[in-house]
Amino acid sequence: MTEVQSWVLIGMFGSIVIGMMSWQTVHLSSLFRAEIGRATAELRTELATIDRDVQALTRRAFGGESG
Repeated sequence: MTEVQSWVLIGMFGSIVIGMMSWQTVHLSSLFRAEIGRATAELRTELATIDRDVQALTRRAFGGESG
């Protein structure tokens, strides 16, 4: 194999590695964004449930006063 062919193979390998790293970065970024959105929605649901429970306990403890 000549020196030129060696440099071509090195360049191709480097571009493949950089391409795969770019693809993984984009893929993981969208995955993280989706997971954070799902976690945020679950947290909002849980907080709404806790808020409803606290309001019910407050009404029971203080005879109708909600805060």
